[in-house]
Amino acid sequence: MNIRTSSRGRPRRLGRRLLPTPLTLGGLVGAVGICFGVAMGPAEESTAVASPGEGALQTVQIPVPVRAVARGERLGQVEFTTVEWPKRSLTESYIQEVQSMREAVALSQLPPYLPIPSVAVAAEGTEANAVVNGIPLGMRAITVRVDAEAAVEGWARSGNNVDVILLRQGSDTTTGIDATVIAENVRILSAGRSTEPLAGQTSAPQAPATVTLLVTQEDALKVKTAQTVGKLTFSLRASGDEDPTLAVSVNQRDLLGAPRNALPRREVYRGRAVGPDGKTYLLGDDARWVRTLGEQASGGPVPQGESDADER
Repeated sequence: MNIRTSSRGRPRRLGRRLLPTPLTLGGLVGAVGICFGVAMGPAEESTAVASPGEGALQTVQIPVPVRAVARGERLGQVEFTTVEWPKRSLTESYIQEVQSMREAVALSQLPPYLPIPSVAVAAEGTEANAVVNGIPLGMRAITVRVDAEAAVEGWARSGNNVDVILLRQGSDTTTGIDATVIAENVRILSAGRSTEPLAGQTSAPQAPATVTLLVTQEDALKVKTAQTVGKLTFSLRASGDEDPTLAVSVNQRDLLGAPRNALPRREVYRGRAVGPDGKTYLLGDDARWVRTLGEQASGGPVPQGESDADER
């Protein structure tokens, strides 16, 4: 029978060999210190950033518009307020005060409650007039009053092209109301004092009260004259449609046919008479019977068939 007596002593001998020496103990302490230092590094750094005076968030007072500023609008016409804005966010040159920039004009639409970059405005109004800049040489810009119907429910906006139609009473009373295209493919420069076009909107804004049209000098004279004799309305063209208009005029008689009072009048005859030549004539509604000289003296009846034509 084998008795294992030596196995009980081996663990004790092995345990004595694994006891840490001064060298290994020092290395272990150093490793723990390195790990602890790495773990504490970010915390110390974040504490330093958050400490006041070294990296605290700094803000500045800066003027911002309280509403959207339209392109071409003067800053003096807009109400401003001041807000606290992070200084590090002002990466460009922004307007720091408005008083000296009241005559400046927006070069593009500016959103509300945001700082205004200096490059977004022009100090001289003539340099930033969006309407003037949109007029080619030889062309003209005129403004006309419109309503929701004339402005195609408000969809006729800046950048769109329209045909201008004049509605008026025709010079011939038998034609009734007359509609005539007086200017074709006219571009709208501004609608409701805004040069911004509609961009992907599914509902039209409020219809403008006025629109500014880009026209030739001849069309300018036509449109301004037409304003005094009738009502102006627009027909909106599709984008890129430059085809000439084929139907340029229509009147009430073309649409509904001749009115009843324009039909030939049925002639009514009051009688007939025998002329000096022995021929019989029919007397119209405007003819009248008169007595001969002999019958006037005797007071006899009017002879059948005699009229004032016989006297002549």
